[in-house]
Amino acid sequence: INTEVSNFYPNRSITRAELAKMAIKSAQYKGKLPVAMVSTDQVFCDIPTSDWAHEFAALLASKGINGITANCAQGKKFLPTQPVTRAEALKMLFLVYSINISGTSNFKDVDQAAWYSSYVATATRLGLVNGYPDGTFRPNGLLTRAEMSKVISHIMDSSNSLPSASPTPTPQQTQATGNTGSFTLPTVNTPHGSHQVNVSTEAELREAIGNAEPGDEIILAAGIYRLSH
Repeated sequence: INTEVSNFYPNRSITRAELAKMAIKSAQYKGKLPVAMVSTDQVFCDIPTSDWAHEFAALLASKGINGITANCAQGKKFLPTQPVTRAEALKMLFLVYSINISGTSNFKDVDQAAWYSSYVATATRLGLVNGYPDGTFRPNGLLTRAEMSKVISHIMDSSNSLPSASPTPTPQQTQATGNTGSFTLPTVNTPHGSHQVNVSTEAELREAIGNAEPGDEIILAAGIYRLSH
């Protein structure tokens, strides 16, 4: 019997791969991250393309998570089964949600020159995380699955008011075809003829593209894609 199917294990430390999936899925659900096509190239040497974590680690890599330098063809490891620290978790979440970071932390165990100081400062200012009664943040402490779920829930609830790290893209004209399989697109409403088709999955997007006529426009958060067949 596979007990993993029916148990959440709230007190177990969350791994880097698990956090990647939770963060990306939540951001895509809130429309803060494109529903991306899965890369066919191996990005990290410790995650083969057949692994469930591949698509999430690859997307994190595109957002700025560089991994750990390793002597392999890809030159870096993701360490998918390694428990994630509190500081690492904030960086992953903020990059996925494109949250602008600023300021320095006042916690006594967070060096203001540390790479994670601004992440901690921003997270506490936004009310996403708290420190401990002794005035520490414990950036190298591990997060449980329940704790991470709470943080992600807070981010999802306030995602529309969080400071964005980049401005919203302005619509632009670009060519696209329905058979390249190379789209990286968000959840959108797609006008087709006189009605709209709600696109929420990659399969629906492909279907919408396949049914479109030359000259139709698919209006996306990233711009207007005029189809040419």
